[in-house]
Amino acid sequence: MGTLTLTFRGPFLFVVPPPLDDGIPSPFVHIYAPQCAGHLGSVFFGDGAYPIYGRCQYGGSYTYRLTGVNPPDSGIISYQWDYATSGSVSPILSPDSMDNPPQYAATFPTAYFHIRVPRPKIFYALNTVNDTDIVTGASIPDPSGIRWFTAFRLYYDWDAATPAPIRLFPPVTVLPKDTWWDITPPVGGPLAQMPEWLPLADAGDIEFQYEGPVMGDPDHQDASACFNQLAKLAGLPWWLSFNSAGGGGAAFRTGSDCLALSMVLGTKN
Repeated sequence: MGTLTLTFRGPFLFVVPPPLDDGIPSPFVHIYAPQCAGHLGSVFFGDGAYPIYGRCQYGGSYTYRLTGVNPPDSGIISYQWDYATSGSVSPILSPDSMDNPPQYAATFPTAYFHIRVPRPKIFYALNTVNDTDIVTGASIPDPSGIRWFTAFRLYYDWDAATPAPIRLFPPVTVLPKDTWWDITPPVGGPLAQMPEWLPLADAGDIEFQYEGPVMGDPDHQDASACFNQLAKLAGLPWWLSFNSAGGGGAAFRTGSDCLALSMVLGTKN
């Protein structure tokens, strides 16, 4: 048994729906991209790439479906991070612990696009930063230097010896109905190598990006604007502050990758 990972880089809202009517955990999770000016989406799978198109209205139902990871994991998702850099303090930003967390919406209509993937075994927070504060509503920024994550990786058990094709089904406005992109990543095994080649690992990675243009942005206007849209998508009054006593901020972040934080909704589902 091998491993497949799906990596998401950009301001994303990761949503785990409530359990089904019979109490079984949802077999799918959902990733929503907010409306961010100048941002473009793409999927990379080792030897190729495709654009991820969005739309300016009702993007929550503009759905890309990923298949080939079967069966979906039905257990509790394990939320993990690099203990060496973040320690015991979780960098996973989520409103789930609020007294009145935002309600799960069926489609999150103000999104730019939506990707539905099978329920993962592990959610791993990536690229934690300690120069960014989350301000809830009109409260004063707290320069505590808490680390938050700007990307995440989903882990799946995957039969790498005889892998099923990993396919991404775009909305019918991108491709005709029931057609797909084959995004199977390169993986180890005797059929994937010449006899004189070194074997690849029994693991594959597919990467989704939703990022802004390459430009200098020392005041983090790109990240602040993106996170504002993400907070609106989730129904929260939160905003970013880069005036952290932990150092960094404008002195260390150029803005070519906006580094707006991502968010998780439904960690208890």
